[in-house]
Amino acid sequence: MTDSPALRAAQAFVADDPALRVEPCGQGLINDTFLITAGDGRRLILQRLNRQAFPQPERVQANLRALLAHLATRPQNPERRITLPGTHPAANGADHYTDADGGFWRALDYIDRTRTVARLENTGQAGEVGFALGRFHALVHDLATDRLQATREGFHQTPMYYERFQA
Repeated sequence: MTDSPALRAAQAFVADDPALRVEPCGQGLINDTFLITAGDGRRLILQRLNRQAFPQPERVQANLRALLAHLATRPQNPERRITLPGTHPAANGADHYTDADGGFWRALDYIDRTRTVARLENTGQAGEVGFALGRFHALVHDLATDRLQATREGFHQTPMYYERFQA
């Protein structure tokens, strides 16, 4: 990507790297996601958060910081742990970069030896999804909700979704 918004954003996180590469990653429906590969081989995930979906993306980042801080205090089985990507700071020390058009970009750790599937391919994958979801809930069940910020009106309000389902 030559002189694209994604390349300029990547340069905010990996400065002064003439070998820097940026390529689209995944098939997300909400955010734009890219893989950054630095000249030294480091890889990061670069995301432009969709301001239509998340008008205050700073809150998404604040929630991620709160979640990561909480998970750092929780013991996990080292052979069966849940790993979430940490944030990677921009050259100016912030955990995001805002471009000239108001695009909100963040860089996250790339988690090696993982892959994303658009659709489950077998029951073993379904079992892993169930394990990961259950383990995630067990790890965050005591995360104080006052440490989280609403990122969208009505978002994550289970009773509202259940009422819609019943209707």
